[in-house]
Amino acid sequence: MPTQEEILKMIKESGEKNEAMLAQAAKEDGMEIRSYILHASLHIEANVRHLLTQLLDYQDEQDDDGFNFAKRIWFLKALGTMSQEDASLLDAFREIRNKFIHEKAINSYEACFRALPERKELVIDLIKKDIATYPFKVNPGTEAEYLELGTRLLTDRAVEICQAVEKEVLARRKKRVHGELFERWWLRVHPAIYTPFG
Repeated sequence: MPTQEEILKMIKESGEKNEAMLAQAAKEDGMEIRSYILHASLHIEANVRHLLTQLLDYQDEQDDDGFNFAKRIWFLKALGTMSQEDASLLDAFREIRNKFIHEKAINSYEACFRALPERKELVIDLIKKDIATYPFKVNPGTEAEYLELGTRLLTDRAVEICQAVEKEVLARRKKRVHGELFERWWLRVHPAIYTPFG
């Protein structure tokens, strides 16, 4: 019969073995990439949801009625808070996010962009434009590194778009509040204008 010390040693060894197997499985499944994309998505989607609630004076910020990220992007664009280009960039981020989060086989940037070739062109264009702004020559490295950098640039751009839309939403709210205050003031000062003939 094993001693308590031997049992503890076996448990520790088994735990270390399982931990190593899980770490290897996580690496093979692209969990580092997936966690980056998911983390960015949590913030971007929450920001888009919040912007709509602010713009529409809608109080419930929970997902409901199938009003998903794609519909929210379309709605913000339809309300004139962002350009078609910005809406397309957010939609590209959404598609990349969906590939990484919902498809187990998409475990690398190369696999993702094989499944989304039109988005590969977009991220490559983003990184080329970014590199062109540097006063020195930049070599991004391998295709995988190029795609990773491009995806990170797209993610940064999605955050910037949300920040710009937030400024637009706040400006609209401020304008609406100022309009309402002016109307109330005008009614108090000039009530005869709105008094019916009698």
